[in-house]
Formats: sequence, C-alpha cells, structure tokens
Amino acid sequence: MARIVPLGGPQKGKSFELQGENRIEILPDGRLNFESSSAQLSISRTSDERWKLSLLDPQFPLYLNQVYRERAYLRSGDILSCTRSRRFPIEGDLSYRFLEGDSLSSSVEERLKSNADPQSIIDALTTTKSPRQCLAILYRLSNLISQTYSVGSLEKEVLATILDEFNADRVWLFVREGQGGEFCEFARCFRSHFESSNPLILEDVLQDVLLRREAILIRPSVEDNFAHSLPLQAAVYPALCIPLFKGVELLGVLYVEALREGGFCRDDLKLLAAVGRQIANVIERIRLLRIKQEKEKLEREMEDAERVQQFLIPKRIYQPPGVEVQAKYIFSQNLGGDYFDVIALDNGRTAVLIADVSGHNISSALVMCMFRSIVRQLCHQNPSPGEVLRECNAILVKDIVQGMFITTFLGMLDPLTFQFTYSCAGHPYPLYYKPKERKIELLKAGSLPLGILSQCVYPEELIYLEPGDGILAYTDGLTEAKNSYGQAFGCSKLREVLEESLHLTPHRLVELIYQRVRQFCGHRSPGDDISLLSLKVKESFSRHFYEISSRAEEIEPLLGKVLTLLESRGFCKLEYISLVLREALLNAILHGNRSNPGKSVFISLYLDDSKAHIQIRDEGEGFDTRRGVQDFRSLNQHSHHGRGLLLIQKYSDCVRFNEKGNEIYIEFLKKTY
Repeated sequence: MARIVPLGGPQKGKSFELQGENRIEILPDGRLNFESSSAQLSISRTSDERWKLSLLDPQFPLYLNQVYRERAYLRSGDILSCTRSRRFPIEGDLSYRFLEGDSLSSSVEERLKSNADPQSIIDALTTTKSPRQCLAILYRLSNLISQTYSVGSLEKEVLATILDEFNADRVWLFVREGQGGEFCEFARCFRSHFESSNPLILEDVLQDVLLRREAILIRPSVEDNFAHSLPLQAAVYPALCIPLFKGVELLGVLYVEALREGGFCRDDLKLLAAVGRQIANVIERIRLLRIKQEKEKLEREMEDAERVQQFLIPKRIYQPPGVEVQAKYIFSQNLGGDYFDVIALDNGRTAVLIADVSGHNISSALVMCMFRSIVRQLCHQNPSPGEVLRECNAILVKDIVQGMFITTFLGMLDPLTFQFTYSCAGHPYPLYYKPKERKIELLKAGSLPLGILSQCVYPEELIYLEPGDGILAYTDGLTEAKNSYGQAFGCSKLREVLEESLHLTPHRLVELIYQRVRQFCGHRSPGDDISLLSLKVKESFSRHFYEISSRAEEIEPLLGKVLTLLESRGFCKLEYISLVLREALLNAILHGNRSNPGKSVFISLYLDDSKAHIQIRDEGEGFDTRRGVQDFRSLNQHSHHGRGLLLIQKYSDCVRFNEKGNEIYIEFLKKTY
C-alpha cells in the first residue's frame, strides 16, 4: 500500500492508493487522473516489491527531489514535482510526496512565512493574544542570544530558556552542512526525564521545510495521535518547526516538541519564528568562529611545521677539506618539499645531496623530513650512492602516499683521490664544469624518482675532480620559473649564466644565479621552491698523506715535516699546532692502537689559503663518541683525566670524531695562527 499526497493545504480525500499497475496522470490543474490513457507518468510495483516511476510524456517535466527524472525507483519521503509550463518552470509547481507510512501533511495545522523582514515579524507579534508577553519573551531571548558564542552556551542558556518559555519538553537545532547539504544535529536540550531519540516524522519535517521554506505548527492527526498509545520514541507529538535563514540561505531548522496534549498555538509559532531569526545569527557566528579557530589552528600547525622544516635545512653547511660548498633555498610558500645537505661521513668522505618532494604542502614537508632521516642514516652505512638510493626507495615506496615521489641527486666525495661517485633518482642532471678547459657537462646517471616502483636499480657513475672543478645542482623550480609572458627560465639560460661565471666562488655563483632568476621573473613569484647547491675544489688546495707505526719516537720526525709545510703556507704560532698534534698522535698510539707495533696511524693533511684540516686515524676499536663528546665538553683544568683532549680543544679551531671513534678531525684557521 502506498499513497501520493499533494503537499500543503487541507489534505483529506486527496491521498490515492497505488496497487498493482495503476497509472496516474498529473494534469495542469493539479488533479490526478487514473482513467486517462494519455498519462504523463506511470507508477508500478516491481517483482522485488519496489515502486517504479516512469515518465511517459515530457510535455510537463517531472522532477524527483528537485532532479529531472524519466524513470526512477520511489522511496518513502520522495517528492514529485511537475511544472505547468516548460517556458516558465518556476510558476505553478505542483508538488506531491510519495508515502508508504503516515503523512506529515495530515498533521500540519498552521504554516507561516518565516523569512520575512524583522519589522514584519514584530508586527506579527502585535497581533497575538498577549503581545506584551511575547515581546518580553523575545527581549529576554534576544539578550541571551547576543551573548552566545559557543554550542555549549547555546544549549544551556538559549535552548533551555525556549523549553521554559514555550512549556516544551524537547528542542533540537539542525544545521545544513553547506549549501545543498544534509541536515545534521547542531545542538539539543531536553527535560531530564525524557528520552533523546529524534522525532518520528523528523525526516518528513526537514524535507517539507526544505521545499516550502515555511515555519509549521504540527498537531498530530487522528491517525497518529495519542489514542494509539505509541511508545515515546515512536509517537508523533505537537511541535513547532522553524526554518532559520541568513538572508535567503537556509542555515538550519529549529524543532521544538511538547510531549503532552494541547501542544502549541499560532501565537507560539509567530513568537518562535521571531526568535529563529536571531538564532540564525548565532549559528552563523559560531560557524564563523569555528572557521576562524580552525584557520588559526591550521596556521599554528603550519608555522610549527615550517619551523621544523627550516630547522632541518642546514644553517651551517659542512665544508669538506679543500672544497667550498654553498647552497640556497627559496620557498615558494611557507612549506615546501625541497631539501639539500652536505654530510660528513667516516674516513673523511662527504655526501652531497639535493632532493625535491612532489607537492607544496604540509604532506610534502612531512615526507621530506622522513626522507632526510632515512637518507642520512643510509649514507653512514653504505658508501655507494646507487645502493643508498635503492634502499631508500624500498623503504619510501611502502610508506608515502600513492602519487607522491621524490627526485634526488646524491654524490659521495673521496678526500684521498677526489673521486666523486654519483647517482640520480629522476632529478635534473647537475652541471659539472671545468674552468681551465671552459667545459660544462651533465652528470647523467640514475633511474626513476623514489617512491614509484618497489624494485628499482640506480646506476652510478664517477668523475675525478681537479683544483678549480665544480658541480652545480638545482631543483626544477629554478629552470621552470616563469616570467610575466609565461616563458620558463630554462636549462639553456642557466648554462649561459654558468659559462660567464666559471671563475666565481660557489657563494658568488649561487647569489648571481638567484639574482638572474629574480630579474627574469620580474614581479612574478616562482611557482615552485628553488634550491641551488654549488661545490668547487679550491685552486690553492693541496693534499698530503703520512703513515707511522704505533711507536712514540716516530711522532717528532712527522711533526717536523708537517710544521715545516704549514710554515711555508703562512701559518703562525706553530707551537700550539705542535702541541695539539702531539696529543692527538699519542692518543691514537696509546689508546687507539694500544701501542701495538703491528698497527699504524694514518695522517691526512689538507691545505688551502684559509685553513689546515688534519685527520688522524688509528686501527683500534674506537670508543663511544656520544659519551666521549659529553666527557670532552665537561673537561676543565681540574680534571684528573683527558687533559690531552682539553689541550686539543683549547688550541684548535674545530674538533670532531667519526662515528666509530677511531678518527679525529682537527682544523686550524690561518687567521688565528
């Protein structure tokens, strides 16, 4: 059994039962004709007990729930609408509700246009039986509403007062999620002894308000009143339903229910409609406040993420012996996905890295942080750039979001031979330049970006750097930066800038390229992050290697050679350098090699115009560098042990150890000594 019921007005005698293959015609005057053979639509029962609607003649367009349909399956609560004119579909809409249960319309006693101007609402209150009392209630509620800025206050103050003033038992506030969205519960308030289940006809009420945009007074009809002795959660009770408008936008619905006979009157409907105008303002205020709070929270999170990311970008770039390195990072937004690093490894090796994570948001920044941790750890474990990228890819492909990837260039520099081994994961190929030969080449090697395929091999190549040789690596944000005409900076223009600047230091080269990109783009900001990394072997750089056995008497002859060389290069106060080196060599022989004559101590000396870098490595088992460094920092002249380390710290410019603890790195600046 089912009915099609016209919406609005007295409904008795205007519901029609549908059985079997009945056909229904919707005529221009709004009548339903079962007899006509020229029907516009048919409603039939299917084998699976569903009602099927079919449009037979498009002369009068048919809409199901405001969407044009030629055929569809009907469910309880669906709204059918047929326009009288195809040219003027707004005029004369005839709407019907398809029901398989009790009709809402049979319970509507009064309707009221609630989206009127404020003065019309006040005027309506003056026509009530007790206008002064209504205005006093409106005034009290208005004061409460003006001080309401949260859902909690709305429930405890405003809705609770509505319960008292209207002698109601339950009140709900439903808000529409976005324009055209569904109604969701926003706030509620009940008397303590009543259950909190939603009204039986709530869905019908909300659909009715959505279609008619009118405040309604609901009084249960004979079919659904208390004579049926329905349980509380299944009964239909007297209620007021007020649509809440902000301008012409329907924000929500205020539903007030009285679980008693008698219910509400027309004056209650007018008064609650007046209150509803102001509650709509509260909803908008709370929503805007929530948006503001969420925006501020997001901004704080973005600022925290930005600080973390910028903290992870090296502020002080490690300078390998004999090599000058400079890098620059220009953010296109607060958060980016670019990353560069220069990592000091064991045995004096250095890893040089530049990477670009896809995207320009917080996800990119988080992936970059994860990538940084993985690649730094792998670089310490494996001397092969290709293997590091392969292992890194195997980890990332399991963890990062599908569609994200990382392009990377990774190279490792050997300080003994200045062999530079490199591999690339989908990154723009760096430029390798040799000023003496006026030659620029691309460092081509590698495979796909990280995070795309789980099984991916990254081939590697190698070159030997000579004094004056350099490498320029960058992210694609540099070459893809566009001017106001939409032209990209491009690789050819970058190459032109490099060709005229081969003699520059990495610091001046990076700044020059950045300035050229800015001039090219004009007032237009880059569409992507830009990272530049340049390294160059110093022209004045020289390397010297020595080896002695674990015998203390070999220290002095070695010191003589080293000090003579330093003096020839302009270093002064050689007595301090001698003191530091003597202590470091004794530690290597006595504590590292345990005075074992079968073990050697290896000394590497790297010199340029500004500093001397000395590495002393023994063949011992090393020590816990973390604990050792803590002890090292806590030393003073009153310590009974480690005075040699104290002297090394005091008279050198920089001291550090490798991870194993069997190699010390010491620097002396020429300007100091």
